[in-house]
Amino acid sequence: MVARLGVLPVECVCVQAIIEALSRAGIAAATIGENRQLVAANQRLRELLGLAADELIGTDIGAVLATKAAEVATVGMSAVYRFAETADASWYRLDLRSVENSHLGVLTDVGPQYEARTTIREYNLARDRLLLDGKIGTWRYDPDAELYYFSSELNLGHPGAGSAVPVPLLQLLQHPDDKDRDTEIRERITREGGTDNAEMRYRQADGSWTHLNVYYRSGRQRPSGRYEMFGISQDVTAIALARDEAHRLSAQLTDALRRADYANRTKTEFLANMSHELRTPLNAILGFSEVIERQMFGPVQDKYVGYAHDIYRSGQHLLALVNDVLDLAKLEAGKLELRESEISLSAMIDDCLALVRGRADAGRLRLSRTIALHATVLRGDSRALKQILLNFLSNAVKFTPEGGSVSVSTALEPDGALCLSVKDSGIGMTPSGIAIALSPFGQIDSHLARKHQGTGLGLPICKSLMELHGGTITIESEPNLGTTLTARFPAERAMHSATQATAS
Repeated sequence: MVARLGVLPVECVCVQAIIEALSRAGIAAATIGENRQLVAANQRLRELLGLAADELIGTDIGAVLATKAAEVATVGMSAVYRFAETADASWYRLDLRSVENSHLGVLTDVGPQYEARTTIREYNLARDRLLLDGKIGTWRYDPDAELYYFSSELNLGHPGAGSAVPVPLLQLLQHPDDKDRDTEIRERITREGGTDNAEMRYRQADGSWTHLNVYYRSGRQRPSGRYEMFGISQDVTAIALARDEAHRLSAQLTDALRRADYANRTKTEFLANMSHELRTPLNAILGFSEVIERQMFGPVQDKYVGYAHDIYRSGQHLLALVNDVLDLAKLEAGKLELRESEISLSAMIDDCLALVRGRADAGRLRLSRTIALHATVLRGDSRALKQILLNFLSNAVKFTPEGGSVSVSTALEPDGALCLSVKDSGIGMTPSGIAIALSPFGQIDSHLARKHQGTGLGLPICKSLMELHGGTITIESEPNLGTTLTARFPAERAMHSATQATAS
């Protein structure tokens, strides 16, 4: 493997592996040099831009995006692009992350954020148009007689409302919360003159409330020294109701933006985690390979066997990370097909326990198994089922403190369904943590100082694999008390036998 890399730096191969894995997950990505020139572009980016690799290499990423984009807009402080070639006509933003001596560039889908902002802007424009369509009426107030005279448009459906209306009668129709404000404006303008504006609510004959945007203006001054008052009132009931609806929609859109931002942050955390996960085994590969290459301990010795083993394990870890991304991409695309056969549960459990025993012994964990059912044979995809059980066990070992226990058990339910469970005495999860664990790229512990390695793809992949088998995954967990992961297979997949229960 190392010899085939030739003169390419290993970190370049690492970044290339990342962008190709992202391509299989449907994410456009590229390697970008310090001068913003493209070094490598994955297949998804090439398809998005409609350019071949040799047309992209060496070009300025910003100039290429601006040239190929059908539309360019702005979300916050960032430029976003929409490409005519995309079927969903979504919007993308270029995000950069430093990796070794270059940058990893990812086109982030910000369509939901852009559309939410556009919806808010369009709604505000519609609200402004409603202001122009409101019904407008005129009125006059006689301060000496304390009578209002309204035009026919403002009769509110009450008989005789077009004639002179005394202040006490008008106040009977006013909303209780508006009376003091209206009285203060009326007294001030008739005493001092001037103008004002306020929204008032009046009860209609049918019991509903009409919202009026009222403009007050003083007229001529009477011999009594008080000013007449004139005004116009605009029926803004539709606008008021629309405003309330806008507040509701705004809250929904704010929530949509929050969820879109969370999805983007989750993906960003995934990229950061992936970079970390790739660098860690890569350092081991480089370090131990250098020891062997320089013959630091002389000719071939037993130590080299250990180093070769460490190199192999690091390479396997790196491959597993890439395979997780590929498996998820296949599952989401519906391209993963099951290769079914009859599987011995006892043998599969023993194989998986053997694979995690080394890590369990290092953490002083007790491993046990209990097969207490009359069905020891399961029909399904051997690789997929082993992947599910191994993921259950790996999580249990990973999140169980030193001195804890991990057990595997099977059970046959009354309806014939077969349950395969892994129980641990680990750190446990909250209900919200369980939801995160079952979401792609979700990780419960996402602090900067990450305690546990992983991409956050294991359980979502297991869930999809179980669904292909017609089964389900359930998680029972309590913080600091442990977790039980259960894979439940339908009765038709359990092959019945007379085998007695076994435990070890």
